[in-house]
Amino acid sequence: MTIVDGIEVFTDVADIVRPAHTALVVIDVQHDFCSPGGIYAQMGRPVETLAPTLQRMRSLSQSARASGGHVIYLQNTNLPAHKSTSAPCIRYRSLKRGYGYDHEPTIVGTWGWQVLPEVGIQPDDLVVTKHRSSGFAGTDLNQLLRLRKVQSVVLCGVTTDGCVESTARAAEALDYYVVVVSDACAAFPEHRHEESLNCMRYRYDVVSAEDLLRIWRDTG
Repeated sequence: MTIVDGIEVFTDVADIVRPAHTALVVIDVQHDFCSPGGIYAQMGRPVETLAPTLQRMRSLSQSARASGGHVIYLQNTNLPAHKSTSAPCIRYRSLKRGYGYDHEPTIVGTWGWQVLPEVGIQPDDLVVTKHRSSGFAGTDLNQLLRLRKVQSVVLCGVTTDGCVESTARAAEALDYYVVVVSDACAAFPEHRHEESLNCMRYRYDVVSAEDLLRIWRDTG
C-alpha cells in the first residue's frame, strides 16, 4: 500500500483481495449458458469444455467463504414475452447473439435460469438478479457491496467478453478495485475470451485461480 495525497492506495494484489474487504462475484453461471440442453448448447457452443472452469469457480467460492470474504452470484433474468427486454436488446440478442426473435435465455423460473449447483452456491449466499449485461445496471449490487464495506470485487463467470467485462467496467466507474480470474471465466469461441482478457489487463488485475487461491490460503 502507498499513500497519495493522504489517500491509501492498495498496490499489491494480495492487499486488493484481502478477504475482509473483498467480494467474489460469480456471473451468470446458469443452465442456459453452461449446461448441455441449455440455449448455448442448442446453438452449438461447446459447453462441455466448461467443466474445469466451473470447478475453479467452486474452489474460489469455498476459499472466499473460508477466509472470511463475501460471495455473490449474479443471475441473468428475463421475463416471458420480452417484458423486460427493450427494442435495442431484442435486436442485439436476436441478430448479434444469434438467439432469433422467438428465443430468449434465462426466463425467470425456468430450469435454464437456475444457477448451476456445480459452482457451490449455498442457501445463504447473496443472489442478485439482473436484466442487463452489467451486474450494476438496475440492481442493488452496489448497495449490497457498500453495506458490507467491500472495496474490491473479484469477478468470474460467463461470458468473459459480455457480462464479466461489462460488470468490471461498471465496478471501476463506482470506484471498486477490480480483479478478474482469467481461468474461471469463459466465452465462445475461445478467442473472444482471450481478446477480452487482453483488453482488461490494461485496466485491472487479471490473475489465475491458482494464484488467488494461494493468496487467500496464505491470508487464512
